[in-house]
Parts: sequence; structure tokens; C-alpha cells
Amino acid sequence: MKDFLELDVRRRPWPSTRVIDVTLRDGGFRNRFAWTIDDMATIASAVRDAGVSCIELGYVGGVPELHGVRDVGLAANLSPDHVARLRRAVPTGLLAAMVHPSAAPSALRLAPFADAGLNMVRLIYHRRWKDRFAALAAEARDAGLLVSANIALASRYPAAELVGEAREIAGPNVDILYFADTCAALLPSETAALARALSPLGTLGFHGHDFLSLALANALAAASAGVSWIDASLHGIGRGAGNLRLELWLTLMAASTGANQSCLHMLLPALQLVERRLGPELSPDMASIVAGALNLTPPQEDQLRDAADAAQCAERAAMLLQNHLDAGSVAQALAPSRPDMPA
Repeated sequence: MKDFLELDVRRRPWPSTRVIDVTLRDGGFRNRFAWTIDDMATIASAVRDAGVSCIELGYVGGVPELHGVRDVGLAANLSPDHVARLRRAVPTGLLAAMVHPSAAPSALRLAPFADAGLNMVRLIYHRRWKDRFAALAAEARDAGLLVSANIALASRYPAAELVGEAREIAGPNVDILYFADTCAALLPSETAALARALSPLGTLGFHGHDFLSLALANALAAASAGVSWIDASLHGIGRGAGNLRLELWLTLMAASTGANQSCLHMLLPALQLVERRLGPELSPDMASIVAGALNLTPPQEDQLRDAADAAQCAERAAMLLQNHLDAGSVAQALAPSRPDMPA
């Protein structure tokens, strides 16, 4: 053992992964996507310089109505001109956008986005939108875009059913098969088991939420089980308690491997910008933690929040947790019901 005043950084193997920064898209739920182009350029440039492989700029085609976000900014419905301006500001690295099949208009054309400098579309998959998903994937492929198929609500599927759904959409129009812990309910052992079960189907990605403070553990479990792509955001911002913290993942990777030791310094302008826009208090609240523990979908989490005013929210969440084995109590607490739809 070294003297306690000596530096003794632990070097350890680190799984080889590529990171997609989702600050502007998933983090946009924290400010109604009201990033300016300058904000977006600052964040995109900083995360690229810090070693991120791909920057998700926002939505193309709009935010699903089920999220209930009003008065949204430009990142909620990007135009080819927005993409072109950001590509000029960030000339290297992959740029991505999310397309939600339930929100995207039938007239949506993806080729102009590819011409403007977009490299990847990330399509949310749910069986309800299977035909629309397939049409968008084919159009994206024709436009020369990479396609990420993001299966939402992974924790709501029995493992065999999830693999079956993934097998149906894996194919020539899908480059990356993502499974998303939308409800933030997976444990690391479950995440690793899903990754191993899905690995024969192609290149995998994992999007982990942090309601139970397990995003880092789940991301490590996924990467150690063969997942090649990991999502993260600055300060972990996103819906509810958010996502894997980008600065945490990159800093731990740098300390473990000795590589890219300037990553945190490179991130500082973006981290500080997010703090100015959203304020310094970015930690999860009680409702987020209970939502993850009970495997609630994002609309159900909204119902939990709507069930009580701010002063009663923690008490109501604790009550729901206490009664979670009683299906009737949960249903009553979450009434009136909303569609059980993916994020």
C-alpha cells in the first residue's frame, strides 16, 4: 500500500465503446428544447473535443404528443438549415437526430437532412408503429444515413419477447440496435443478460436512465457484455432523473485507462453552459426514484407527479412505493390513465 498522501490512481480495463451525447435531445426535456444555435454549437463542439463519437442534436419531425411538452424550441423539430449551421460549427464527428414514428409527419423527407450534414437517424421502435418505423428506416438508408433502432421500454418486456421484437427489425436497414431502459428499472445483471441475448443480432447500443442511480452500473454492465454504443448527457440531464452523466463516464474512463486525460477540461464550457441554463440543482427527486423502482413508463411518471402538488409529491411517491404490490392501489394512484407509450 502506498503512503496515504501519494497519488494512486487505479488503472483498470475499460470496455471499448463509442458514446452518443444526448444532451440536446433528451436533455431538452429540461428546458423545452429551447437551446439556441449558439448553445447547440458550444455543447456539440465541447463534447466532440472531449472524445464523444456522435452528437444527437434533437428531434426531426417533432416531439411526441404523449410527452406533453408545449412551446418548444428549435431542437424539438430541427430543419435541414439548423443541421447545416451546426455542421459548419462542428465540421467533424457524427451528427444524429431522433425521429419518433408517432410524431413524424408522413411527408417527412430525410434526404435534405443528409445533404445538410446529418449522419444518423435514431428511430424509436414500438410494435404499434412497426410499419411507419420500417418505412422511415428504408428512407434513411436510401438517403445514406446510418440507422439506429431504439427499442424503448426494455424493462417492460419479458427477455424472450424483447429478443423476438429485436429480431424482427434487425436487418439491412438497421446499423445499431439499441435497447433503452426508458423506465429506469433494470438492474445491472438484467442489463448484461439482455445484452448477451441480443448480441447475435448485430451491433448493440444501450440508453440508460438514472432514476435509481444505476445508469453508470448499467452502462458498464452493458458495455462489458458486448454493447458497442452508450448514451450519456452533460450533468445527466434528461426526462425525470435523466441519464448517464457524460462527465462521469469520460472521467472514469480516462482515470482507468490513462487515455484522454483532458476530457473533463474540454467539457467545461458545455457543463457551465448547462448550469447557466438550468441552474445548479440537477439531482433526481423522490418521484423519479419511485418511478424507476416501480418500472413506470414516462407518462405514468407524469401521472405520479400530477397526483400531488410540489409539497406533497415526496409523500405521495412514498405512499405509492409502500403499496406497490397492490395493483389496485397503483392503478388508483395513477388515475386517470394515459397511454402506456414509450419515450
